[in-house]
Amino acid sequence: MTGEPQAGMTAEPQVGVTREAQVGVTGEAQAGVTGEPPPGESALLPASFLQRGLWPRLRGGAPGTGYTVRAVRFTGDVVADRLREAVRSVQAELPSLGMRLVEQDGRLGLRRCAIAPCADHDLGALEPAARDAACVALLRADRDRGSRADEPGTRFSLIRLADDEWVLGLVAHELILDDRSLYLVLGAVLQAYQDRFRGTGYKDAADMLDYHPLTDTAIAARRTWWTKWLAECPDAPANAPARRDVSTVRLEIAGPQWRTLASSGGALRDNGSLGVAALVAWWLRGVRGPAAPALATVLDLRDYFDLGRVVGPLTDRTVFRVEPPAEAAPSYRAVYRRAQAGILKAATHYLPYGDLVELGVASGRISRPRTAALWDVDVHLCADPPSSGRSRGTENGIEAELFCEAELLGTGTSTGTSAGPDQDWDGTNVDVRLGERHGGVTLVADVNQGPAADRLMDGLAALIAAAAADPEAPLPRPEATK
Repeated sequence: MTGEPQAGMTAEPQVGVTREAQVGVTGEAQAGVTGEPPPGESALLPASFLQRGLWPRLRGGAPGTGYTVRAVRFTGDVVADRLREAVRSVQAELPSLGMRLVEQDGRLGLRRCAIAPCADHDLGALEPAARDAACVALLRADRDRGSRADEPGTRFSLIRLADDEWVLGLVAHELILDDRSLYLVLGAVLQAYQDRFRGTGYKDAADMLDYHPLTDTAIAARRTWWTKWLAECPDAPANAPARRDVSTVRLEIAGPQWRTLASSGGALRDNGSLGVAALVAWWLRGVRGPAAPALATVLDLRDYFDLGRVVGPLTDRTVFRVEPPAEAAPSYRAVYRRAQAGILKAATHYLPYGDLVELGVASGRISRPRTAALWDVDVHLCADPPSSGRSRGTENGIEAELFCEAELLGTGTSTGTSAGPDQDWDGTNVDVRLGERHGGVTLVADVNQGPAADRLMDGLAALIAAAAADPEAPLPRPEATK
């Protein structure tokens, strides 16, 4: 599956963009910039096929749109200067950490720019019980501000909580570093701190910008398959919201419940996130009727195309349907198997998301800017939410663990984050992610329109409890979980 790039895959100019502007810039976009690179920056590099395909759904939002954050807590005999030097050594070896996204003459590109130094913060004066929450708020605020015009699309923060407790945060635009890359880079910093980091152990997506995994023949065949899939896709909900008013809601899934959800196994191995997607689809049948709902999700191309340990944006989007089981009263495992079949079909016929959207627009099944209207529920699949189980560096006397992963997810608030109807929003109304927390898993959902958030959480809580109690017993009817 690793043929030459598709012919003619250069991005078409994006309508209405006639100047160079940095993605997610806080305040005014760069003014008076020509084709010449700013001092200290490279000439404009071509964006990858994946970056070009995903960019339209991210380009019109608030400054923090598309940015994510993860963090690691270090405890013990932490030497802050050594940790800063570890960050610098990793930044010097991985070119993607110095990249920023730029639009010029309507086309997306990349520039290499000066590496951003690690920002220092000190929360040690706060009461110990308040420090974690303050650190989470600081990291979320850093994520939500986007980037200044002179910054790359990634940046580190080093936050002192106490002399023996520090947090290293990493903010990145998802088209510079995807979620898996955030963990890879933070792990590389830990290796560097322990003098075990070798840049040769990593590939960098910035060195493979012209990579495309499919031949022209494969793309043509997959376009035919997806044309049929789109024709069979249920229509968008007639009562879909016309504006965004996003609330973030959370549902705690206890460790034993999660292990049961993840124990169905099969061709995709144990996968609790796929189980959550199956239950979301079952709930949607109660809200929207018996037609098989379409969900959006993510597909890590590293695994699908055996690319190895690549740092950069190698996660695309795809969509799949969860067909109802034949049984009138199916069990959790029966619904899970239907979800598994749907995602396997989508992965087997993988087509870049940008191509899929273009196909949907050309066929008249979707229209801009609401290109996600047919699959307005997004469930982020992951092989296994990372564990904060401690990893000891005995030679250096430190311990490292993930810091508040679940608390750093979610973009809205409990009261909603309003956005006008004219915002360039792709129509996604539910965005579900999973994060580790205290030995269990937290389901974090950004839900458009407040009442829908309560209905979703109540419905999923009932379904998860039933599935965990007996995965072979009939699930509650979907209309009973509305």
